[in-house]
Amino acid sequence: MTFEPKWGGPEKPVVFETLTDWSSNAVEGIKFYSGTAVYQKTFAVDLAVAGLPAVVLDLGQVEVMADVKLNGKDLGTLWKKPFRIDVTGHLKPGDNQLEIRVVNLWCNRLIGDQQLPEDAEWKNGFMGWGGQFQILKSWPQWLKDGKSSPGGRFTFSTASYYKKEDALKPSGLMGPVRLVKAE
Repeated sequence: MTFEPKWGGPEKPVVFETLTDWSSNAVEGIKFYSGTAVYQKTFAVDLAVAGLPAVVLDLGQVEVMADVKLNGKDLGTLWKKPFRIDVTGHLKPGDNQLEIRVVNLWCNRLIGDQQLPEDAEWKNGFMGWGGQFQILKSWPQWLKDGKSSPGGRFTFSTASYYKKEDALKPSGLMGPVRLVKAE
């Protein structure tokens, strides 16, 4: 599985022995990751399954959305439950190549960045829909100069909605992923 290093993900591909929630991972680049990660799997299908009149790929639990490719064919985007897609006619006897691109929410990266040194000045703010949080006091010079955050943050926002102790949102493909004979 691969993550985008430019958004804090691991530089090298990662092997997940079982499908798990990214936010429970010990590696900070996965735990606080927000963006797209690509799962790839080669699996064998026997002639009986490949020849079924209707087969569905069930992804199980996905947080938050997934693009599915099977044997190089783009089958579409799944963005709500049930995370199922028709694979009839796309399976072949023998080895099949599955690629699932999963995208999660931005909040985990924002919470992860709160673990890092501050890179801007903040003041207390209030929004009409309820809630007090920090708002930007002034544009930081590093941002005006088009440079990266000196504290190593990957994100920037004019309001700070999250604290470093806030709970992370479940993320990734948690499965179980299975082929199902459709009625």
